[in-house]
Parts: sequence; structure tokens; C-alpha cells
Amino acid sequence: RAVKAPMSGVAFALLALAPPALFEDQAGKFDWARENVGSVGAAVFRSVGSQRLAVVASEAAVAGIDLRTGGTAWRRVLPEGESVGGLLALGSSGVLSTGVAHRDGRAHGSVRLFSDSGALLWDAVLDAVGDAAAPPVTAATDVAIYAASATSVLALHAATGKELWRWTAPADKAGLRVAALVPQGGEVRAYGVLDGRLAVATLGASDGAPASKGVELIKGEALLGGAPLVAVPDGSRLVSLSADKAKLVVHAVGSGKAEAHPLAALLPAGAAAEALSPTPLPGGALLSLAGGGSAVIALGKGSAPARLAKHVAPAAAGGAQALAAAEWKEGGALLALARAEAGALTLQTCELAADGAACEWSAAEPLGEADGELGAGFAAWVGPYARKDGSTGARLLVRSAGDALALHVRAAAAAAEGGKGEGGRLWVREEALASVSGAELLPLPAIAIDRGAAEQRPFFGFAFPAVADGIKSRLEALQRSAAEAEAEAKRLLLLGDAYGSRQVVVAATAASKLFGLHSSTGAVLWSRHVPPLAPGAPPPLLRGRPCPRPASPPLRRQDLLRRRPAQPPLPRAARRLLRGSPPPPRLCWALLLPRCRRPPRPPQLLRPPSPARPPRPPPPPSPPPPSPPP
Repeated sequence: RAVKAPMSGVAFALLALAPPALFEDQAGKFDWARENVGSVGAAVFRSVGSQRLAVVASEAAVAGIDLRTGGTAWRRVLPEGESVGGLLALGSSGVLSTGVAHRDGRAHGSVRLFSDSGALLWDAVLDAVGDAAAPPVTAATDVAIYAASATSVLALHAATGKELWRWTAPADKAGLRVAALVPQGGEVRAYGVLDGRLAVATLGASDGAPASKGVELIKGEALLGGAPLVAVPDGSRLVSLSADKAKLVVHAVGSGKAEAHPLAALLPAGAAAEALSPTPLPGGALLSLAGGGSAVIALGKGSAPARLAKHVAPAAAGGAQALAAAEWKEGGALLALARAEAGALTLQTCELAADGAACEWSAAEPLGEADGELGAGFAAWVGPYARKDGSTGARLLVRSAGDALALHVRAAAAAAEGGKGEGGRLWVREEALASVSGAELLPLPAIAIDRGAAEQRPFFGFAFPAVADGIKSRLEALQRSAAEAEAEAKRLLLLGDAYGSRQVVVAATAASKLFGLHSSTGAVLWSRHVPPLAPGAPPPLLRGRPCPRPASPPLRRQDLLRRRPAQPPLPRAARRLLRGSPPPPRLCWALLLPRCRRPPRPPQLLRPPSPARPPRPPPPPSPPPPSPPP
């Protein structure tokens, strides 16, 4: 019984302390892994039953992000050599992705249809797109999906992806590059730029047969080369920029001419157009201005002149802004303006009607804090939704300059959305970790040890202080609140262990961002974004090397034995044992040491020994046997 008591104490100590160890079946397996998408270039908002998703696309992957948690609901990595250029929501059918596939040394257009659960329904490869390698242009109806690549137009079945028909521009119109598709009635109009002029080919929606006129040139101003041709959502008009960027060219679909609206009469004094945004607006167009800023142009009804609906001034120094639009009620759209200035992110919204009528902009509402990454520039996508009171809510998906993807809502609605972030930020994903270019391991600060105890001789047999410490730590953990427990867990996470297994992985990424990751859990401890040296310049290439450390003397065996966690002062009997003096008998059963044994006692005689008896005399010799008769 005296031997079993210490062994049970040691077993209890092992259960209470749970020391770190590595089992044989754990060797060679992942401790943790992170699933990233990459730098997001396109996003659409989807609803699947009670689940809300943001389907995002990077250059090499398409993924569905849960809007409540920010986790990856599904992810599809494209084959090598393919990239995604845009996403198109197709109602209940799913999400259509367009991109470029490099095969046989040539660039081909690719189209893929994904369901809301991430399943690939079908895909198709188009003709070569030429040197520009631009993604194909698409348009959809309930029956077919039309895709244009370079000089050809392809019709695909909406449910199966089967090719229905194909049209290619005639040889004398080989310079045509289809840039917009407008399905209307039983026809599909393919618009492009030919010799600097707007051209159109009218095709049959059922068989792709061209009209008798073939490719027809539209009368009007010369167009800017490379400028997008943007069709309004209802397909009634087509908008582009003139070659000198001084006029907005508007073509009424079905007519033979294009009208030019001088921008000098529409924009504020001193403002000049820089580019036309490919974002379609109902009854309007979105322009990017030189020197920063944007302008929303409302196209008049019928013969009414165009006018300026909204002018967005350039952001202040050290700030940034972005305009986003999404389809909304009855063919209209929700226009959102996000600003990152003075350390805060704000949002203004405006509901555009289907005819492009003017709307009232809401007051700027806070969406949380804005760090330096947002101030260096960001992209945004807006997702409108109907609230219970009938008003319109907005979710804002933001990609920062350091490729951090975050979801923001109005601060008043953050609690209702279940967010745990700062202000109106529900979650954030560090997508720059998808492009790690190098990593280094650095040790964490070690846990303080008892220096006084380190001067003593090592002692490994006293288990009861460890048991007491384990029980005490468990009781203290039960008494802490949730916030205190989380703070304590974060504090212990930043401390090393006696075995050196907890370290910091310092990772450099292609997005010009440094990360500090915990080697045990993969949690992001810190991140630093290094902006480019000049606006528009490529991000700097980050390379790291370990800093030189002062040379340290070689460790001795006694130094390694002294590195142990702090222990309470030893009892007097234990100190006597360390000095070499024999311990008391009771301590022998508490210390599991071979040297701690009771000395053998001399035999004790209970009664005096009896006197020795004399030896018995030997028996007399026996007579010889008689001899046999002769």
C-alpha cells in the first residue's frame, strides 16, 4: 500500500498537467493548414436557403465565402494555365465565371458554370482570343448563354453547356473584336470596334444566322481603342468613350447612329474623364476622372439630354475611396460609395431606378476603423438586402491593398449580423498568405524560470508540487470569465515552451506584406504592409535573412539540467537528501528514488539457543554374509 500511493500521485500529475508530446502516429501529419483564395478580383453575393455566400474569384480559384463567419464554404482551384477574369450571377442557375486558358502556346477563352454549392456544372473552351488575352464577353437568357471571344460568338445551352451554334466574322471584317453582346427578342447583337468605329453584327438567337447586312458600321464619333462597350441592364443603350475622351458616346440599340455628349458640359469645371467603368448602371454610366474622383452620368429618357447625377471628389491625402453597384429591385441598382479617411471607413448609398432617375444619397455611416492598407487603395463590392422593416441594407466586401478581404456592415447592424469584429467589420481574411514567397522561424520569448532553484542540484522525484500546481491552475481557470480566459489564452500563446516547439513563422508574400504566424496553431500574430514607393508602381519584393546573433558558449550537461520550470522551495527532508544525508523513514515512501530505502535490520533472537547435542555414535558393523555351499 505504501508503494501504490506515490504511483497514483504521479498518474494524477500527468493527467493534471498534460505535458506536450508527439505520438508515433502523429509524425508526418499536418499540425494546421490555411485555405486561401488569393487576391480577389471579382465577387457576387448569393443566397442558398438560409446561408449567405459571397462567391469570389482570384486569378486561379473560385470560392464561396460564408458571410456570417468568413469561413470557406467551398473552393475550386482551376487547372494550371487558367485564370478567372469575371463573375456573372445567373439567378437560380448559379454563377458563371469567364477567364483565359493557355493551351498549346495560345490563349483561349473559357467559360464555367458553378452551382451555389460549388459543383462544376459544365465548362467550355472558346477560340483563341489573340494577343490581348482578355476574358470572353458574355450575356445570358433563360435558354442560352452567349459568349464572344475575339472575332467569334458562341451560343451554349444554359443547363448543359452544349454548343448550339457558332458565328465567326467574315474574312473582310477580320479586324473586328467583339466587345459587347445584347440579346433582344429573337436576335443577338454583337458589338465591336472596327477601324475605330462602332460596328454591329445581328445574329439569330436560335441558329446564329447573320442578317442580310452582315457586319454594319454605326455612324458617329470615333471610339477610344481598348475602351469598354457597356450595355445598360435593360439592353436599350450602349455607352462608350470617344477617341479624345472628351465625349460620351451613346448608341440606342437597334438604330444606325450614335450620339455624342460633350463631357465639358456635364463634368465640373477642370474635371476630365480618364476611363469608362465596365460596371453597368441602369440608365447611366460611371466615369473615372483624371486626378482621382468619379462621376455618375444619368442618360436622359428618350431625347432628353444627359446630366451629372453624382460627382465624387478625390479622396483626401492619405485616404482612398471606391464606388460599387449591384442590381436591386425591379431592374434598378444600389450604388455605394465607400471612403477610407481619417482612420475611419464610411458608406453612402443611393438606390437608382430602372430608368436611371436621380436618387437621394444617404448620410455617411461608419463601418469601423480603416487602417493603412485601406488608405493605400482598395476595391469594394456591395450586396443589398431587404431588412425586416422594409428598408434596404448593404453589405460591403472590401479588398485592401495588402489583399486582406473583409466584410463590413453599418455599425448599428453589426450586432444583428453576429459580427465580433471592430465596429461594423464582421470578419477579415488574410488572402495575401496565398502567395508566400519565403519564411523564417524565430523563437518566442521563453517562460521565466526560478533562478534561485536553478543553482541547486537537479531533482526529478518530487511530484507533489506539480500536482498541486496543476490543481491550482485548473481551479483558477474555472473562476475566470470568458473575456479573462481569452486574454490569458492569448498571453500564453505568445510565450515559448521548454522544448522550443512554439515559434513564430515570419512569412513574406508577393502582396508586399509580412506576417507573423504561430507555429503551433497557424494563428496570425501580426502583419505589416509595405506600400509601393510610388503610386502605380509594382509592390516591392520582400526578402529576409536572419539577423546575426552574438556567439554564446556551448551548453554543458549541467546547464541543460538546470533549465526547468520554477518549483516551490523543497522541504527540509528533501534538501537533506540532496546534501547526501539519509532521509527520515517516512520520506522514503514519498520519494520515488532507488537510493531512498530502509537499511536491513539485524536478525533478532526471541529465545536463547538450546545447547548443542553430542553426535550419535556410528552403528556397529554388520556380520559378513555366509558363503554359499560348494
